[in-house]
Amino acid sequence: MKIVSLKAEQFDKFAYKHKYKSYYQTTSYAHFMQNFDYSTQYIGIVNDEHVLIGATLLLYKQAFMNHKIAYAPRGMLFNYEKT
Repeated sequence: MKIVSLKAEQFDKFAYKHKYKSYYQTTSYAHFMQNFDYSTQYIGIVNDEHVLIGATLLLYKQAFMNHKIAYAPRGMLFNYEKT
C-alpha cells in the first residue's frame, strides 16, 4: 500500500461511489470551508495493483505561532474488501 496525493476529480469519483459517503467528504464542502480560511488536501491510499482503496479530505489552517491544525471531516473512506 502507498499514500498518494489526489486531484479533486479523483477524490470525488471515489467518494461519490462509497457506501458511507457524506456531504462533509466532498469537494463542495472543501470549497465552502475555504470561506473560513481552510486549505484543502486530498489524500488517497492505493494497493499494490495501484487501485485506489481509500481516500480522505484534509482541511487545515493557520492556528497560532506558525502552527497549523488539520482534520479529516467524518474520517477516511476506505474499502476494506479491496486490500
